[in-house]
Amino acid sequence: SEERYHRMISEVQDYAIILLSKEGLVENWNTGAEKIKGYKAEEVIGRNFRMFYTDEDLKVNLPEKLLQEAETNGRAAYEGWRVRKDGSRFWGHIVLTALHNDEHLVVGFSKVTRDLSERKQAEDAQRADALKLAEKNSALEKMNQELASFAYVSSHDLQEPLRKIQTFSSRVLELEDKNFSAKGKDYFHRIEKAA
Repeated sequence: SEERYHRMISEVQDYAIILLSKEGLVENWNTGAEKIKGYKAEEVIGRNFRMFYTDEDLKVNLPEKLLQEAETNGRAAYEGWRVRKDGSRFWGHIVLTALHNDEHLVVGFSKVTRDLSERKQAEDAQRADALKLAEKNSALEKMNQELASFAYVSSHDLQEPLRKIQTFSSRVLELEDKNFSAKGKDYFHRIEKAA
């Protein structure tokens, strides 16, 4: 039973499963950890798990804070960039769980890491697309406002000449009614209607 349990842990490939000492030293390493992080077990056993964190995370002591949180609360979860052996980064989701002895004292931690780089890239692409769409919508709204403003100004500017046409054509008809032929009067009525 214990052997099967160890095989199960060691052969899982989609998750890096790491056993850490209370101080954060790597004590055990599975196939998934080798696949995700790029190190063979003999390269990391006995080294501090800080080696998997970015310089930015190390500056703010993130590994120690996660250990402290797991010791205090029983577990700590975090998502962020992690570093592989070759120096490349991957987006990892980690869960650190405190391991206790029979006296309920913390004796170490299990650390499970999953590579979520593909999901992160898809989310980033989706965010970039949404930003582009928002920018295009904003540009369209601005163009619509300009068009509405142009339509208002055009409409307003055209109303005055049309009013003048209506006013003067009706005045001409009133004053010169007897001087126009039926056809001339018809043309003036058409001008008024069109205006």
